[in-house]
Amino acid sequence: MTTNSRNAVLWSVLAIFLVAIAAVVVLTGGLLKRKAEQGGKSSTIMEPGKSAILLDVTGSVSAKGGRPLPVRATVFVASAAPKTGTSTFCPSCYADCRKRAQTDGQGHFKIKALDSDLTFQILAVAKGYKPKYLGKVDPAKRKPVKIILDPITSADAAPECSLHGRVVDPKGAPIEGAVVEMEGIETKDGGAGGEDCRELIRAR
Repeated sequence: MTTNSRNAVLWSVLAIFLVAIAAVVVLTGGLLKRKAEQGGKSSTIMEPGKSAILLDVTGSVSAKGGRPLPVRATVFVASAAPKTGTSTFCPSCYADCRKRAQTDGQGHFKIKALDSDLTFQILAVAKGYKPKYLGKVDPAKRKPVKIILDPITSADAAPECSLHGRVVDPKGAPIEGAVVEMEGIETKDGGAGGEDCRELIRAR
């Protein structure tokens, strides 16, 4: 075999090898893309913080009959949940659960920049009134929410139905605006209660 023949064979083998590599790359890329697209459609895990759309939740807090409260109320984001699928986050561990707002003189409030892929449970508290939860609040609906608070009666404030205390710093100085939250109960015989007994008391 002449030198030219050997060179021709080597070039032919090299060309076939390069074509094969290119084909593998193209096919692998297509399969990975298709798998990623299918995985995105069938995934049931919701990753918090992925949404780029942040919306405000607005509303009002009033007494029965729509009368304005004599004091300002504070509205908290108590928990959150994805609209579709599931999440590895606990309901109160979302970044939005740190947000709150205080009502103005007319009882209106605005909680800013909430993830529109989530629904929220919000909690309104005001001195002299029973705390109230409102669930399934969806920022994407852009609909103001209305919360009506009931006054605390003498029966509600009876010593056997109340928890009193003070929140202080390590030096014993009072901490203004602290929030004390109770999760569940434990009965005197050692039993335990659930979420129905959840309460939030503004320390004062």
